[in-house]
Amino acid sequence: MKKIGTVTFHSSYNYGSSLQAYALQEVVKKICNCKYEIINLRPNKQKYMYSINRENRFLSKVVRKFIIKNYKEKYLAKNKKFEDFINNKLNITKEYNSLEEIKNDNLDYDYYISGSDQLWNTRAYDFDWAYFLSFTAKGQKISYAASFGPKAIEFTEEEKEKIKKYISQYKALSVREEGSYQNIYELTGKKAQINMDPTILLDKQEWESILLKEKVQNGEYILYYSLGPSKEDIKLVKKIAKKLKLPVITTLYGGRYELFSGFKQVYEVRTNRVFKFNLSC
Repeated sequence: MKKIGTVTFHSSYNYGSSLQAYALQEVVKKICNCKYEIINLRPNKQKYMYSINRENRFLSKVVRKFIIKNYKEKYLAKNKKFEDFINNKLNITKEYNSLEEIKNDNLDYDYYISGSDQLWNTRAYDFDWAYFLSFTAKGQKISYAASFGPKAIEFTEEEKEKIKKYISQYKALSVREEGSYQNIYELTGKKAQINMDPTILLDKQEWESILLKEKVQNGEYILYYSLGPSKEDIKLVKKIAKKLKLPVITTLYGGRYELFSGFKQVYEVRTNRVFKFNLSC
């Protein structure tokens, strides 16, 4: 039986990272008879990112103290649910805290996968060169819907050399957007495929199989979630909610605008049915 090891953002306490890791795992298991594992890299930087005491450039010290005092219990309950998902729904190896720890373990997979998510975003706080599969010279290397992120990056000369070196070792390359395609082409001359995020590869029934039975609220509501909230966003969401006569629920604990928006704050949730609105319309 072939063995496949994947590196990805599987242990970030956010829905996109957790669900894309689960989706890719399930898709690969469906299409091949293999032993599939997620290499359980959990850098200390990433752990700090999701600790309640972390610094946040968007929040003042007063707001951080307010959050810790009033939301700590809910925040920790949310983190526990993410940990439950990681440990019970994902096929993970033992934990590694650094690239060196992985190297020292001499992993032996037939295939290695990078993907998906922004694991090649060298400006991400928790970026690690392990996401370019730099820890092994054995096995065939593949990327699936990997991303450098939504913003253009001015790579240093050292980064350019490393990316060129590591990308040249991949047998097959795919990314999830045009910008990442251009990055690879400009740095290496290689043409990657552009593939959809793995979350889109599972059907409705497969996603419903892992939904929790309890609901955060009976009836219809608007779920608002944003990585970069603004006053304008909050104002527009309120306008939509008033027009549709629906309550608004937010699951993001850290945005100061959400905290004082009057929205119902339900932080200790694991999964949600999400309906997207284009707020620019």
